Amino acid sequence: MPEIERLLREDAQAWRDGLAHGQGSCVELPVAVPRAARPRRRWEVGIAAVVVLIVLAAGAVGTRSLFGGGERDSISAAGATRDPLRPSPLGQDVPTVPAQVVPFQPSALSMPWRFVRMSADGRQVTVRYITGDGSCVFPIGFAVLENSRQVLIEPMSRPHLEPGQNACASMIAYAQAVVTLAAPLGGRALLHPVVSPDWRGLPL
Repeated sequence: MPEIERLLREDAQAWRDGLAHGQGSCVELPVAVPRAARPRRRWEVGIAAVVVLIVLAAGAVGTRSLFGGGERDSISAAGATRDPLRPSPLGQDVPTVPAQVVPFQPSALSMPWRFVRMSADGRQVTVRYITGDGSCVFPIGFAVLENSRQVLIEPMSRPHLEPGQNACASMIAYAQAVVTLAAPLGGRALLHPVVSPDWRGLPL
């Protein structure tokens, strides 16, 4: 046993002195070399692209229009309210004109309107709406959007000042129009879009 312990001590001293691997030499430890990045297979690239598209689509759900396609797709139904379809007695005897339907214009003012009545076939909706003030803000037409579940009606107006005009009348101008739908309203929701701030809460 003493002989074995002596030999072990000598071996340990030899290791410390560098004798176990040759005088002045050292043990070279293996170095971890990173593997070259494996090229992605074509199907992996395709899956990654699909995942990115799904994520982008999910983020856009809250802001996209509920009405697809065409030049009016920029109208968003976010914040729109459903009309209860209660006839208004105020406009029953007021002369009406056919609504002028025009493409949606993002820069236009969105004006408030009120449901007056509907034709027996459900295709003609009479609305009372604010056109402007009669001196600086004037109507330009209606944007009307329809799909299988909803119909959105939006009267639009635009400010217009004559040369040299620097004041506007403090008044509200009203009108009444018949909006003809592409199909009967049926069980679809009739929607009011968000009204421009300066024209909210006015009497109709």
